[in-house]
Amino acid sequence: SSSAKAPDGFELAGWFILVSSVALLLIKREWHAAYAVWWSKKLPENYIRLMSPITAAAGLMLIYLAI
Repeated sequence: SSSAKAPDGFELAGWFILVSSVALLLIKREWHAAYAVWWSKKLPENYIRLMSPITAAAGLMLIYLAI
């Protein structure tokens, strides 16, 4: 929406979601699942916990920019 604080950023995010969704439709589900399992074994649990506040802050920023 043009009333958002960062409409270009939302357009870019929308295109990213569209392209990544099409990519997921084109690859085998087993490949995507194997990739997810590979990352779940590679990333330590503490790293995930340390990243969660950053993810929450990014989500709050998106909400702020959308209003």
